[in-house]
Amino acid sequence: MERSEADLGVDIIAETSIQGAFRDDELVGVAALVYEKSQKLSHKASVGAVFVSPAHRNEGIGRALIKDLIERAEKDEKLKQLNLAVTTTNSAAVKLYEDLGFSVFGTEKNAACVDGTFYDEHHMQHVLSPSC
Repeated sequence: MERSEADLGVDIIAETSIQGAFRDDELVGVAALVYEKSQKLSHKASVGAVFVSPAHRNEGIGRALIKDLIERAEKDEKLKQLNLAVTTTNSAAVKLYEDLGFSVFGTEKNAACVDGTFYDEHHMQHVLSPSC
């Protein structure tokens, strides 16, 4: 039996679609599209949780996952833009996103702190439709 948000006593503020890439029944990559539920933000979705197994990098798996997310988003008439954040030092990912139509609209200093080191993040956007 499926329970509603009210039954659970929670407010769900976003919905997520997660997809995986498999090779010989092994999960080798994932990517998520997080849809905003708020009416004023429902024209946007965020790309996140993008990961490709180190053994399968540079095989086009990340590109295929992101291209599929973009194609799915383009079919959703409500969506007008996709957003994501990527560590500035991850030049391969930045180039991939730029190749697929994303552009940097801002850089957040010290966005992540890992093992005592700060990392900056680029905030990137892919415009699906310029009209509201």
